[in-house]
Amino acid sequence: MKRTLIVVFTALQVILLVGFQTPEYQPPEVYQVDVSPYCNLIDIVRPDDFPKTTDPIRDSVSANGITMDLLWVKSTEHSYEYLEDIEDKNSWVEVFYPAVEVAVCFIVPDAGDWQARSRSIRIGGKEYPAGGPVKLGEFDYPDGTRTGKRCMAISFSNMVDKEMNQTPPILISIDAISPIRREMPACEELLCRMDTNPMIKENEITANCSATSIQNLMENSVLALTGYNAEKITAEEAQKELNRIAEGEIIGPWQFEVDSFD
Repeated sequence: MKRTLIVVFTALQVILLVGFQTPEYQPPEVYQVDVSPYCNLIDIVRPDDFPKTTDPIRDSVSANGITMDLLWVKSTEHSYEYLEDIEDKNSWVEVFYPAVEVAVCFIVPDAGDWQARSRSIRIGGKEYPAGGPVKLGEFDYPDGTRTGKRCMAISFSNMVDKEMNQTPPILISIDAISPIRREMPACEELLCRMDTNPMIKENEITANCSATSIQNLMENSVLALTGYNAEKITAEEAQKELNRIAEGEIIGPWQFEVDSFD
């Protein structure tokens, strides 16, 4: 895969923090990802502590044709800041709360912005939702001849009462993976995903894409089959592969149980 470094900076945030106060932002270096003429993808140079495909694998689970590797499970701590009126002065107050960070890498079928969805963790019989920073780690992009791999670290925490049982065993569950819509036309993104999907390329599946705007807020796109290799696949099977791309979700679940932190 060809990567060309671009000497510009972007306002893209590396760590997605919703409702959190962050230090002064330092934009990362970005580069062009050359995997298909249909794709105009920009990726970032990630910090060394973000999960990578070369990190040691603690456990692996397969579901619905997708293998997911567990890299680490760490007991950690996060914080957020809020404004509080103290002696008639607005002051920033920092609040710390316990968290567990889980890092995974998983197979992706195409160059969509795939991420783990519907995530939860159960410790000592109590379930905690995903909450806090998400680190989008290395993305080994597929190019139509092979599948790729996406790595990410997810935080689980209890920001409400700031208490969290951190005594193993720990049950981690990820119910689905799906691609997040990029800031590009819907059909452009679907054609990019088709052109980087080995199953589509191997069976010579082609399609027309049409998109309609829904109340000027989003695009609804449809892939209509126009061609396939009849010696390898039927029309029904080819349309099913197109539907999988259009639906953009792969159901698991992928579950891991560990008895210690890293």
